Amino acid sequence: MERHPKFKDVLDAAASAPKHLQRLAFQVYLDLLLAKDWDVVNLQYVEAIDKIVLRGKRELQALFLNQSFRYCAQEEEHLMIPMDTDELWSVNSLKEWFSKLSAINEPPRAPERYENPNIGIDGGTGFDRRHFANHLRVLPVSFVMSVVSSDSTVVYYHMHRGLVAPSE
Repeated sequence: MERHPKFKDVLDAAASAPKHLQRLAFQVYLDLLLAKDWDVVNLQYVEAIDKIVLRGKRELQALFLNQSFRYCAQEEEHLMIPMDTDELWSVNSLKEWFSKLSAINEPPRAPERYENPNIGIDGGTGFDRRHFANHLRVLPVSFVMSVVSSDSTVVYYHMHRGLVAPSE
């Protein structure tokens, strides 16, 4: 595993993490890049929860060759937490992870200027987003527990803050 060319990506991003966490993150990293065809995957070691967190998304493309039209959209970014199958967790530990993951969650990207809602879209004066983003702390709504088994199978469980209505 250590000789794999992609393992260097994990080492570069999470050199201070324990070896067993690096191996788990590497399995999830390969699964996302090769099996799930994700384009963007970043790794970060979060000491507060003693886990390597992967942030990622994939680019969705639809090509319409007849009309010379190409549509490209990006899926929402996901936070992935690699875990071993024998690792214990509880509702309390999940709550703790949600609160500690907010420290790594970046504020959402926004245009350089927001329009002032009191003046209207056409005549808005706006304000600089840098001043707004400095005071914004984003709490993650969900993360994905990526459970890695001994045969390198990865099973994904979506965990949400609070209750989520079932989809139809």
